[in-house]
Amino acid sequence: MAKKFLDNKRIKGILFDLDGTIINSKRFHKKAWKLTCKQNGFEITKEELKMQEGRDAVEASKIILKNHELKINAKKFAKQKHENFLKIFKPKFFPMIVNTLKKLKTKYKIGLCTSANNDLIKKVFTEELIQLFDVIIKSGDYKNGKPSEEPIIMASKKIGLNLNEIAYVGDSYNDYLASKNCAIFFHFCPNKCEDMKLKRKNYVKIKNFKELLKILS
Repeated sequence: MAKKFLDNKRIKGILFDLDGTIINSKRFHKKAWKLTCKQNGFEITKEELKMQEGRDAVEASKIILKNHELKINAKKFAKQKHENFLKIFKPKFFPMIVNTLKKLKTKYKIGLCTSANNDLIKKVFTEELIQLFDVIIKSGDYKNGKPSEEPIIMASKKIGLNLNEIAYVGDSYNDYLASKNCAIFFHFCPNKCEDMKLKRKNYVKIKNFKELLKILS
């Protein structure tokens, strides 16, 4: 069913989220948020940890600081969190992602659309892997990050495609919201990943990249 749906939509480009989709980094982000909050004298809630997934760090910081009624500069707070993250993060790709990118590149335009900044991208990818992407949209390139669709719109324009020709692969609810006008949203949900109750028809849940290749081949 998914394959038939995709054929009808004539997908020409695939955009990927980074954190939690290409790299297995969720637990490091959670540790960094917890550490940063502790360094500033308070504890982050489970709801706030969930809320930040897929969201720009500055925007997430604004929400967290407002919730705790703290008058701390959100940009400085986000920078502190990012520095903590880089200290503890050990880059690890999800299985088959590099092979998937290389195979999809032969048929589709490929893009990276992430809330991560350039420091993390350089830490994760070699120059050879960066060349696989036709476009990279990262933190600092846009005004409004996910769940706004602005980053995805920007990426689609740069590769010369309409949103109804784009598929987006992400793991969070904010990714899902940002992809509302894309032809399809692939919810990357590996084992033990929380299963979101998504209501739109134009999404497909995948647990690994072997499934993605099978659908898109």
